[in-house]
Amino acid sequence: MKTRVALLTLLVAGLLAGTAGAEPGHSFKQLSAAEQQAIRAAVPLHARAKPARARRVLVFYRTEGYVHASIPFGNEALRRLGEVTGAYSADTSEDLDALSPGYLAAYDAVIFNNTTHLSLPPPQRGALVAFVRGGKGLIGIHSASDSFYTWPEGQALLGGTFNSHPWTAEDTVAVKLDDPESPLTAAFGRRGFWVKDEIYQIAGPYSREHVHVLLSLDMSRPENARKPEQLVRDDQDFPIAWVKEEGKGRVFYSSLGHNAEIYRNPELLQHYLDGIQFALGDLRADATPSAGLKHPPTAALAPEAPP
Repeated sequence: MKTRVALLTLLVAGLLAGTAGAEPGHSFKQLSAAEQQAIRAAVPLHARAKPARARRVLVFYRTEGYVHASIPFGNEALRRLGEVTGAYSADTSEDLDALSPGYLAAYDAVIFNNTTHLSLPPPQRGALVAFVRGGKGLIGIHSASDSFYTWPEGQALLGGTFNSHPWTAEDTVAVKLDDPESPLTAAFGRRGFWVKDEIYQIAGPYSREHVHVLLSLDMSRPENARKPEQLVRDDQDFPIAWVKEEGKGRVFYSSLGHNAEIYRNPELLQHYLDGIQFALGDLRADATPSAGLKHPPTAALAPEAPP
């Protein structure tokens, strides 16, 4: 009974924190009715896969570095995605205790919504790794990769680490579908697209030997070119979204999500929902590392110019 009461207290605090702040001294402006409605209007009405059972996810948005103003938009969109489609129910929290073994046991997946510079105490580190490898899901959005700099195992768990962003929040970039046949890219209708958002260079343990890349920058479009001194990769491989298997569990990551507009884009919200359902184990998709595919799909390039 004490455990259940403690969990309820933590979750209530987390829900309140969703509009109160990501760090002491920082507070988010509450979303207006119009902003909430714009998100609601972009949410798909149905999930692509029927949940095997009732699913519960934890949206964790703690920041120990840069605080993204889009966090409350992401929290609202992630909650609505589950609520409207019936794919899952969501709780939000920034409390490190939420990642403790006793609390994690109540969830099927954890979503890191624009978390920054997380390190995590040893108990939470062990709990998160055991949670995923034991069969649960991990989802990372945007600056979730801007974490774990002193924890290599955490970097490998997610699949890559933020390095820099030569493509800023004001840039409109071309994105290609590396796997247009995947149900996790079906939202884009087998076509690449253009999007205005901050795009990361991913480094650390990232490799196509380890992850199945879904989306990446379309470097055939001259608008995406940057000066050589700004880039850390010679292979022109700038992934945006990927999936991987980790033990019995599953991981989905997308670096999109810096700008608030991302969370009222119907195609991107469908893409997020599909990735979340993959991580939950309800939507099957090929997670074979891209470099290990016997018959790699032909990438779907972006249109020649933005719409």
